[in-house]
Amino acid sequence: MGKDLMESFPAAKGWYERANAALGYDLAAICFRGPETELTKTENAQPGIFLVSWVAFQLLKERVPLLDFQASAGLSLGEFTALTAAGVMSFEDGLSIVRQRGRFMQEACEATQGGMAAIIGLEEGPTREICEQAGVVLANLNCPGQLVISGETEKIGQACELARAKGARKALPLPVAGAYHSPLMASAQKKLKDQLSRLTVQPPKVMVVSNVTARPHETAESIRVRLVNK
Repeated sequence: MGKDLMESFPAAKGWYERANAALGYDLAAICFRGPETELTKTENAQPGIFLVSWVAFQLLKERVPLLDFQASAGLSLGEFTALTAAGVMSFEDGLSIVRQRGRFMQEACEATQGGMAAIIGLEEGPTREICEQAGVVLANLNCPGQLVISGETEKIGQACELARAKGARKALPLPVAGAYHSPLMASAQKKLKDQLSRLTVQPPKVMVVSNVTARPHETAESIRVRLVNK
């Protein structure tokens, strides 16, 4: 993951080295060589995705020196990248808090039996009905007709069966470590809240749209709250 960027652009290497120094371990090696079982652990995947996204952003700015953007946004983990791109936190702080977020969520995953599934071909209303019936939650509204549900593994299986019976074109369990964006992540939220309270947060230089409210972030405190609630 991201190896092609380092091999193609000399500037990328510096960011990977900077990330390794900030974290105290070789995240780049996990991104480039895995093994996949290590990379897909959320404690590694989250900082890895943040890092590769950030490198791509920096390379874009290098190739387009006059790049001017008026807003940023990101889904879930991507919102940390969007906030960092807007100057809300430093690269090192963004990487560190994402690493901690991933670790807290990994701990929550290991303490529970949860998963997620993509529901293709059903609208929000019927999907919410299925979630209520099966005892899971609607986690992500990616776009009309493509939604993601989250909850206990057995209940996710039941929800997929209900979705197919209701006419979904596909109901696919996702290869993730746990039930993200669900009550099963409650323990991670508390730990993340404690860490965010210590994070230096600056006013955004450009508008950053929250994926919780679909409105621009405002104060430093509201940013901390939204990052816990997401």
